[in-house]
Amino acid sequence: MGSSLYLLRVKSAVADSGIAIAVGLLLMCILSAVIVSTGVITPVSNYSPTVLLSDDATESPSETEHLITQANDVDARVSHSTAAYTSGQQLRNEHAYPLGAVDNVTVIGSSKGEAATVTQQELVLAYQATLPGESSAFWSDTTVLAEQSFEDYSEGEVVRVQDTINISDVEQRQESLQDDFGGDVNVETMVLVRTQYEYTHPGKTTDPGDDTVISKSAEHTNKISFTEQLFVLPNTAEETSSTTGGEQSSQSNGGLLNILLIALTVMSGIGAVYSIVGARRYDSEHVRFELDEARHEEWVTIIDRFKDSSASTTSRVRSLSDLVDLAIDKHDRVVYCCTEHKYYFVDGDVQYEYEPDVYPSYANTFGDVVTPQATTDEEEQADTVESDPETDSTTEPQEEDTDHPSNDDPPET
Repeated sequence: MGSSLYLLRVKSAVADSGIAIAVGLLLMCILSAVIVSTGVITPVSNYSPTVLLSDDATESPSETEHLITQANDVDARVSHSTAAYTSGQQLRNEHAYPLGAVDNVTVIGSSKGEAATVTQQELVLAYQATLPGESSAFWSDTTVLAEQSFEDYSEGEVVRVQDTINISDVEQRQESLQDDFGGDVNVETMVLVRTQYEYTHPGKTTDPGDDTVISKSAEHTNKISFTEQLFVLPNTAEETSSTTGGEQSSQSNGGLLNILLIALTVMSGIGAVYSIVGARRYDSEHVRFELDEARHEEWVTIIDRFKDSSASTTSRVRSLSDLVDLAIDKHDRVVYCCTEHKYYFVDGDVQYEYEPDVYPSYANTFGDVVTPQATTDEEEQADTVESDPETDSTTEPQEEDTDHPSNDDPPET
């Protein structure tokens, strides 16, 4: 009922003031379309063609520049004693580790944003194969060891993700891949720290709403190398060594505002067309009755016949709402008679009535609506003839003329 009542209110407004509503919606449609097309207000105007081609256009930061620092730390525990290492010995951020004496290595990836907000960080183990003389890998395989998203990041905060890898399994996988690809192919194993972050790119004005949020992804790479007795897993605090570049975020203020403006343009255009069509199509009196019917349905009792009340006075009201208001004031209800197609409310010696021009939705509750049958012209003429006093008079018998003998009389002799 809530949605239908809302639609009826819209129809009623359109029926009463459809043209005025259409004019307002058309103006809104034109204004929002101009704003979107020219970018004179929205933050995305900094990226519109007219601004980017201008001499004083604001340049975006280079894609190779990042506003965060990344690093990885390495923790290992000696599990088998050797001449150089003791079982249980803790090794942290060493340049090299004994291959046969260390089974598991914990890698900790960290990121810090000074003028940026870190949103997500991953620790990845990657294998790749490269042909001689080429820098791009023709084959790669990655496994996400750990990942974490950050919703309440504070600038300058260091965030970390970590996981433990079995170094013997890593060595065996690399040797297996090397055997598959052959000796000419270079197979490498790396630990990657991938970080997603955002920063605000200032607009051309001092208005904070003119700023645009930029999203970037940075990747810090550390290669694992093996010798006959050692493996090397560097730990560094250097800036990122590779990057996947930056792009404008879909969550930027300008993009979101323009999406809303485009939606406003479309909706206002559709609303204007609907208002124009509805103003010509809807009958305001009928729509107003439908609205009253929906609003007051719970105050109406439906009956099939209405017996004349003992009220001495009958009074007609203007609308169903007026009749229901009278009943509510008396803490009573209104009845609708399907046979007579009328609403009634009796208050003491006064009987209030309302007869709508259209049938309500519940008019057929007790069967088909009984409509008064029109009298045909022939029936009206027949009734007129029967009731006409001139044609209804009886014909008086005429007196016989005795002066003229009848042909049946016998002749005189």
